[in-house]
Amino acid sequence: MSVVNETIAQLLCVYLELDNDKDFSRANGVYNFRDLYKLPLHSYADKCALLRAAEASGCSAVILDVLLFVSATMAPLLFRKQLAKLPLSLNQWVYYLVEQCILTNETVSLNALQGLLDLYATTQRYRELAAMLLSMVFNDRDFSQSLRVIDDVLGIIKLYRHRFPKWILDLLHEYMTLSKLLEDINTAPKCCKILGCILLLL
Repeated sequence: MSVVNETIAQLLCVYLELDNDKDFSRANGVYNFRDLYKLPLHSYADKCALLRAAEASGCSAVILDVLLFVSATMAPLLFRKQLAKLPLSLNQWVYYLVEQCILTNETVSLNALQGLLDLYATTQRYRELAAMLLSMVFNDRDFSQSLRVIDDVLGIIKLYRHRFPKWILDLLHEYMTLSKLLEDINTAPKCCKILGCILLLL
C-alpha cells in the first residue's frame, strides 16, 4: 500500500473508531493533520495524490485534516486550483473558512475573509461570493459599521464586476444611500429630522 493510501486508511480508522494497537502503533500512526508533517509527502505530486485520496474517502474529517496540512505546505494559488477539481474538498474548505471568519459579535472580518474571496474567485463561484457579500451587508445592524462594510464590499465587487449582475451593484448603492440618510437623521438636530424622514418616504 502506498504512503498516501495508507495515510488515508489510518485517518479513516481513527474517525470510524476502528484503530487499535494491533494495526499500528501510537508512535507511527496518523491520528490527525499534525501527524501528516512526519510523513514523506513533500512533493507537489504527493500532496495532490493525498487530496484526491481524501476526496475519494468521502469522510469530511479526513478531508479537513488533509486540507489543513496541504493548505499550509502548498502555494496558495496551486492549492486553490486543486480545490477547483475536488467538489467535496472545496465545500469543506469553504465551510471551514467561513467558520474561521465569523467573529464573536456575529459580524464578519473582511480582512479574515481574503482567503475565502480568493478561493471563490479562483474557482469561479461568483454566485456564492455575491450571496456571501450581500449577507454580510444586510446582517449588520450598526449603521457606522454597516457603511464601512458596504464600502469594502463594493470595492470587492468592483474587482469582479464583469462576473456580477448589475443589480447587485445597484442594490448596494441604493442601500448605502438610504443608510447614509438614516445616519444623518439620527445625528441631525430635531428640526432637520422631520425633513429627513420625509425624504426617506419619498
